[in-house]
Amino acid sequence: MSSPFLYSPPPTSIPSLQTHQSIPTTTHSLTRQSWTQSLRANTQSNQFHQAILTYVNMTSSGILPDHFAFPAILKAVAALQHLPLANQIHAHVLKYGYGTSFVPVANSLLNVYGKCGDISHVYKVFERIPQSHRDTVSWNSFISALCRFEDWETALEAFRLMLLDDVEPSSFTLVSVAHACSKSVA
Repeated sequence: MSSPFLYSPPPTSIPSLQTHQSIPTTTHSLTRQSWTQSLRANTQSNQFHQAILTYVNMTSSGILPDHFAFPAILKAVAALQHLPLANQIHAHVLKYGYGTSFVPVANSLLNVYGKCGDISHVYKVFERIPQSHRDTVSWNSFISALCRFEDWETALEAFRLMLLDDVEPSSFTLVSVAHACSKSVA
């Protein structure tokens, strides 16, 4: 089965998909859980290119990713700041029915688009998360992206809305907000 996943790795930083040997050739016997564990292990050990290749092999072998696999692969893509790949994974998220109602997937999308520099997608994803589903990670990812784009006033307004929604800020939230405060008065 051919993969609907299109990925052109940079020639110097990611090994060729054709020469990749570390994924077993007997991939048909691997389960979704096995693939997802491999994705997570690659990502947790900062082997981001390997995680992408694992994802490509997973989808090529006919195994569909789920709400556990998507956060792992999106974390790898965020680390590489590869926007075209983020868009492709997002298309898979939608195609396989894991939209913004799956908060860990939505939060991972917020993170990847923020790190890839696509503020319009940050807004779109955040706005599509039902207000009652937005958690601390959702707000942190949104506020962090706003700070990354130096939109200090909107970051502070987002913090105010977070508090109005009775979402508990974390230390990460407070660091981002303190940074926004220091920049907005400068």
